[in-house]
Amino acid sequence: MCPREDSSAQRRFQGAISKHGNPRVRTVLVEAAWRLVQYQPTYKPVAKWLPVLAHPKTTRAKRKQIIVAIGRQFGVDWWRVRTRRCQAADLGLKTNPRHRPSRPHREPGKPRPPER
Repeated sequence: MCPREDSSAQRRFQGAISKHGNPRVRTVLVEAAWRLVQYQPTYKPVAKWLPVLAHPKTTRAKRKQIIVAIGRQFGVDWWRVRTRRCQAADLGLKTNPRHRPSRPHREPGKPRPPER
């Protein structure tokens, strides 16, 4: 999901999103965008487009177009989070620390404690 681009010298034009790139990644980003709309309404791109998505006269094609735009922005934002350029909370994403398994740190070479 890349924008078409035409640029030279000081001029830069970004056009519509094209279908270049890995189709599996595109699919995952679109599915993630649908989940973001459902579970992360405070995420900035979702908050921007939520009124249009919720409007009853918005067509199915327009909804899909908006979801692709949200998915593309999520891909960019996720890269920014993973490369430590920003925090997820700065983007309006909520994290749930309860779902992370809490394992105590153990030094290499030491045996694991017995299971209870």
